[in-house]
Amino acid sequence: MVNVIPTEDSDRLELSGNYLMTVRKEYLCLHSAKTGERVFQWELPRFRLQRLSHLQDLDKVLTFQAARGCKAGEGEFQFLTQRGREILECVKLQTQKLASIRTHQHERLRRPSLDSVPCTRSSENETADSLTSTSFS
Repeated sequence: MVNVIPTEDSDRLELSGNYLMTVRKEYLCLHSAKTGERVFQWELPRFRLQRLSHLQDLDKVLTFQAARGCKAGEGEFQFLTQRGREILECVKLQTQKLASIRTHQHERLRRPSLDSVPCTRSSENETADSLTSTSFS
């Protein structure tokens, strides 16, 4: 569970109160604490985590800035949460996975065409590294 700390940008997007936060394959999402319905999302590569600071012994503030390219627009968002460190680590891990996948895809596009070379099929037991969804309630 996270609680929105009011900023100009959270007010602009009418975000207030408690939410469930999830880290998805490509998004950081807020869900209604009552219904679980997704109410907002930010693209992972489109924001920067700024800091995790102590307010009191157990309470922490998770702060990030959304970049100009973000669909919601540029802005700073702050959340009071006791799981800030976990959220931070999960976002970092997902962002690294996305960067790795995108780098791999970009490298494949730059390779010369191998149309004349027969393809070999990989084993059915081999699976790609999957990106998971993590919930913080």
